Amino acid sequence: MLDVRLDNEGYNCVPSAGYRDASGQDEQVRQTRIWSMHSAHYDTMYWAKCRAFKAVGLASKARTHAARGSGCQMTELAGAEETEIRRFGRWNMSSMEGCYLTAMPRKAIRALAGFPADHQTFFLPCGVGEPPVELQQMVFGFINPIWENYMSQESQNIATVEALAGGTLWRCYLVVQTTRYGSTQCSPLTRLKAYVCHTRDEANNRVPPAQVTLQQIVPELISHVKAQHDEVMRMLGVESAQLTSAVNDVRAITSMTAVNDLECRSICK
Repeated sequence: MLDVRLDNEGYNCVPSAGYRDASGQDEQVRQTRIWSMHSAHYDTMYWAKCRAFKAVGLASKARTHAARGSGCQMTELAGAEETEIRRFGRWNMSSMEGCYLTAMPRKAIRALAGFPADHQTFFLPCGVGEPPVELQQMVFGFINPIWENYMSQESQNIATVEALAGGTLWRCYLVVQTTRYGSTQCSPLTRLKAYVCHTRDEANNRVPPAQVTLQQIVPELISHVKAQHDEVMRMLGVESAQLTSAVNDVRAITSMTAVNDLECRSICK
């Protein structure tokens, strides 16, 4: 067995952060939520989503639960079968217990995650370099005061916040690049000079895994070899046609020679 290590392959260390809800269920109206020991009202999330919908021209009766009704439609448009969508709707922890991964509605799960229903290989850029300090202060200027007021200044917590800020900025760049909305229709963040320079440098320095590179190169090689094969077969067909014509001419000459020989023999007799 040969073990080959490929660049940019394997797991990435992703810091995590959680929130503690001390006021009951999530869908409780006008509740107070505790986000990293910072009190936030329900209206904070509600009006933030209202502004987001208004910015992209989306009309929705639901606000905080707007994504609940779109799962089935999204999986259907992505190619998932109706039976798998129905199974996925009844899928909960009790029904998942005792089942292997092969028994799960995999097509519906892929479609709900935003991938094509058919099995394929994808490359998702996950890591990101540390954004400039001035860019972090412009976008997340409220983080440090909150952390100073509600959290102790521990290095691990500070590193988590910085990593989350950097990941958020990079994912904003991915959203702008993969959606139909240009930078002029998105947040003013995408028009900041520091943001544009940082995301351009990250995109230029990002190296895809070797497997993805092979998947991009192999189809081109196959098409090139196929084109060469078709050209060779065309030339062989032309040569074969010319050779067949020459053989037919030789046969005609041979037949005429044989006829003339018979006539000469009959005359001589």
